[in-house]
Amino acid sequence: MPDIISRRSRAVATLIAFGVFLALAGASENAPEQTPAEKKASVERDYGLSDSDYDLWVARFGSPDKLSDALRFAKEQGVSIDTVFKGINDYGSLEDYKDAKSQSLTPQQYKQKTVCRSDWNKCANNEQLVNNYKDWTLAQVKCKQAANEEARYGDPVWPWLPFGSFYPGKDYVTSGIAVAIEPNAQFQNGFGAMVHSRVICTYDLRAQRVIRIDIVPR
Repeated sequence: MPDIISRRSRAVATLIAFGVFLALAGASENAPEQTPAEKKASVERDYGLSDSDYDLWVARFGSPDKLSDALRFAKEQGVSIDTVFKGINDYGSLEDYKDAKSQSLTPQQYKQKTVCRSDWNKCANNEQLVNNYKDWTLAQVKCKQAANEEARYGDPVWPWLPFGSFYPGKDYVTSGIAVAIEPNAQFQNGFGAMVHSRVICTYDLRAQRVIRIDIVPR
């Protein structure tokens, strides 16, 4: 039996209440917004830029706000603004650069991952397809629907996010046939008892349809 990889994501909704204090370090809630000249002076002071440097980097980044975001990120990472500018050119945007850096991905790796989101043929392996391909959730939904139709004695009981497991390797990408696995479903038998079952769903990525459902009692 091949190894199975489980990638379950959990969405957690947290409600947090904070008290808001109106007077902080002499700042007023009704303080006027800074003028462009004041913003420029503030950035130059905070990051040690001259007027000419500021104007040069604004021209390179496209706007004062984009420059401020890049300078803030450079400071957080302990790198130069030149490094951030190169990263943006390599990855496409500051947000892409941040995302790739957080995952330690090279520009080539990040590009492949990005392309994989819209085209499963471009994914590097099964794991990348399952974690990044935008329509993998559609496969999971269709697998659950198909398994429900196979139930003979009532509605199955599913985990919150079913079909979160898969086989490692590259065959999903090379063959176009994927296998989604749910190891913790419960199906009712003829005696009315709920039986823990593994559900194996074979799915055609090209046709976006379920080919086969196997329900195996555990």
